Amino acid sequence: MNPADLLLRAKEAIVAFPEASLSLFFGGLAIGWAVSFMFAHRELKVNRIIIAELKEPNISQAVKDQLLNSALPQRRVGPWVRSLGGILMAAAVAAAVAWAIQTKAPIDSSRHLSDDKKISMAAKLQLDPNETYSVEFNSASNCDECEEFAEEIREFINKLNGWKATGGTTIFGSARERGIKIVVRTIDDKLKAATLIHDAFENAGIPTIWNYYEQQPGGTFTVLIARRER
Repeated sequence: MNPADLLLRAKEAIVAFPEASLSLFFGGLAIGWAVSFMFAHRELKVNRIIIAELKEPNISQAVKDQLLNSALPQRRVGPWVRSLGGILMAAAVAAAVAWAIQTKAPIDSSRHLSDDKKISMAAKLQLDPNETYSVEFNSASNCDECEEFAEEIREFINKLNGWKATGGTTIFGSARERGIKIVVRTIDDKLKAATLIHDAFENAGIPTIWNYYEQQPGGTFTVLIARRER
């Protein structure tokens, strides 16, 4: 998993479990500080030994300078080591949690029609009492998520007066196909029903693409639910 995916999973984990994420962060920070203080305490003991040796009257000045050079840098970097250690430990805990969520409990990224989207679509699909339309909502091949979303759309459309939704999974097609496509034969074949479906999706904030396919029978159209946009 690349760093960008890891950061995305960590962000989603924090949004989903804010209290637990906060506790884990401070827990990691505390562990990092504890570890860094252990090293700092060890350095302090070494420096105390060096200071005690410096007080010995029989040590030459050259030896004293060497002892000072070995002690002072540790005193200078001590606070930085403690701060960096705490931050790195907290980051490591967050990364571990994100990795666990990504591998053991993948976040649902499938598409769904929310109640608000259904209301927005229904507003554009009102028909006169004598109007009826039948529409095929087909899903891209080898894409379970596409078929699940298409079936959700079919069930919704079938509840609207005057509409009948059918369709299934296409046999052929490219895995590179993405988005929702309204397939008509030519630009002149934008039938009323096709335009209504297009406007309904757009009104719900769901982008659609007009797709011109010469082998589509004249006077008909289909809707292709391909893989979600990246």
